[in-house]
Amino acid sequence: MRKIIFFIIVAIMAVMFLKGAFAIDYRLYHPQEAGSVMPQDVRKFIRDQVVAEQKAKGYVAVDDPSINKMRRLYILKFNSDINTTSVTVEGEEKEYYYSSAIFRDLDNGEQMRVIFYAEIGEDGSMSMVSREIDKVGGKRRR
Repeated sequence: MRKIIFFIIVAIMAVMFLKGAFAIDYRLYHPQEAGSVMPQDVRKFIRDQVVAEQKAKGYVAVDDPSINKMRRLYILKFNSDINTTSVTVEGEEKEYYYSSAIFRDLDNGEQMRVIFYAEIGEDGSMSMVSREIDKVGGKRRR
């Protein structure tokens, strides 16, 4: 009986280890520099901006150049990922953070994924730079 209990405990610990329950967040041991921005801060900023727009207007407006129309979208789900991309603008390389969310079009019911881009200023302030439709009905646009 003791062997069975021992193997059950080892199996549970192995599953927890594989799922990342014992993962170490090294940022706890290496604190960020003063003024630096963490990815979760950018994700929260993007989410707050989108939610505030939806609360104010009742929808989130996104221009859709493929149908030459402004879409009125309703938030279904924010994705948890946050990524960076570098873009060269007028000879200067800039870094942008981006995250996506799933929306439903209020006019025709289509489901789509929209990517939101944010920029971090030298003083640490954040601003929403762009938004673009990535997928419509599960099909990639680009």
